[in-house]
Amino acid sequence: MSKLARACAVAVAVATSLAGGIAAAQIQGGIARKAAPPAIALGVPVAKATSTIGQRSSSSSASGSGSSLSFASGQPALRYQAVDLPTAKDPVRREAVKDGAKEANVSARGAAATGSTTSTPGTPGEFAPAPGVLRANMPPVTFSDAQSVLKSRVLPANVNQGVTAASTATKTSKTSTSTSAAKISGDSAASGPASIAELARSLRNHPDLIYQYVRNNVEYYPTFGIQKGALGAVLDNQATAHDQAALMVELLRASGLEANYVRGIAKLSAAQLAEWWGVSTANACGVLSLLGQAQIPVYEINATTAGSCPGTTAALTDVSIEHVWVKTKINGSWYVFDPSYKPHTFKSGIDLASASTTGYDAATYQSSAQSGATVTADYVQNLNRTNIRNNLNTYATKLASYLRTNKPASTLDDVLGGKTIVAFYGALRQTSLPYQNTAWGSEELAELPGYMKPTLRVQYQGIDQTYTSDAIYGRRLTLTYNGANQPVLKLDGVAVGGARHGSRPRHLDPVTFTVTHNAYVSTWANHSFTQRIKGGGRSGYVE
Repeated sequence: MSKLARACAVAVAVATSLAGGIAAAQIQGGIARKAAPPAIALGVPVAKATSTIGQRSSSSSASGSGSSLSFASGQPALRYQAVDLPTAKDPVRREAVKDGAKEANVSARGAAATGSTTSTPGTPGEFAPAPGVLRANMPPVTFSDAQSVLKSRVLPANVNQGVTAASTATKTSKTSTSTSAAKISGDSAASGPASIAELARSLRNHPDLIYQYVRNNVEYYPTFGIQKGALGAVLDNQATAHDQAALMVELLRASGLEANYVRGIAKLSAAQLAEWWGVSTANACGVLSLLGQAQIPVYEINATTAGSCPGTTAALTDVSIEHVWVKTKINGSWYVFDPSYKPHTFKSGIDLASASTTGYDAATYQSSAQSGATVTADYVQNLNRTNIRNNLNTYATKLASYLRTNKPASTLDDVLGGKTIVAFYGALRQTSLPYQNTAWGSEELAELPGYMKPTLRVQYQGIDQTYTSDAIYGRRLTLTYNGANQPVLKLDGVAVGGARHGSRPRHLDPVTFTVTHNAYVSTWANHSFTQRIKGGGRSGYVE
């Protein structure tokens, strides 16, 4: 691989990890019904449609089974040490030396779509993340923040330049190989076919089979907004609620059915949240903190006793969050489906620290590792590598023997623990979700708005292109040079941007990748990463 390829690979690896995956899926065809404006706007209490929305998470418009919890806008739901929270100095500018030249690894907190980057050197003794790493410890999102902040975000005029629906219809074998390694534990579902249209045909263009496919095969992970799009959900078998809704809508439209999105409020009991997400609900503030990390807007949250976060340790009783689902027309009638909501069965795994499985004991292992080492209050030097290796080999040998004897047909979930989707088969006909919180307004959309999608901006020698994550997931983004040493940006081999002037051969010039999470109210996860690469010569590409 050329130096250009290596440099680009490092930059995009960081950018895509923060973006939660770069995805591609365009609507293959079908019908989108023009949705009428809602009688009451999304997020407005039905009983208080004309009143001003406050900054509290709970509302008297719909009481839960427990007592109301409150939380402050922009503040963590749990008490953290100061060192664990992002600050104005994050991320710290680091200088690395490579090929005899300095390469500035610049990461900017809240980098806007303009691509501006700022950095502040860290102070001695202060914890700082490694190069390219952010402390994105994000606070919960109030419903008023979600309504006021998100809709103010506008994507660049040249967004997704060069992206066409036809070019997203297929995937390369190399993409298929790389994405299969990204599957989560317990995912035994087969990878989907090469395009949305092919998948719709394989499901006989039948709405019930389409719903069953998405619900039973695509695992959910809690993150707000589009992350990888419809095709990305097929490739990875895991996606957000918005990605899964996009996949079902596009499959329905490819089958010739009318389909739209519904954005509304889902009210979930503690039991429903636990069987869907697989998390403990024993601490309501802990659940609220998780919702904050996912940046999912919270409309109401109730616990066994009243209080505020951080502070209370009461258990969750119910929570109302912004959600998205699907509405489609079947035989002349409209029905709703929520492909991302799915209960699970859980496996606890085995105790890997017991005498019968590995023989591991923390105190014994530590003492053995420190044998002959220098141990002070500030550092450890010359750990006993021989003892460490011998102990690890003993643990591994004993565990293998235990599994062969006691669990010869075990899976990774049987050993480490995991969850499995409870499959649904049959016809589902419902005109509203049973867990929709109708105390709040909802809206029907033909397309999800652009501010629900993260973007990747590429800047190099006059090239300045921005793409939404769902437009380029599973596709090849190439930075190469023509005969005049002019840089050319290509998407799946097609030029989508270029510079008027040539690069100086072998001269180090900066290339910047900026990831902006438009669906997040918090800007701590936004990231801009810059490296210097040698211009001209052989081309390099990243995927």
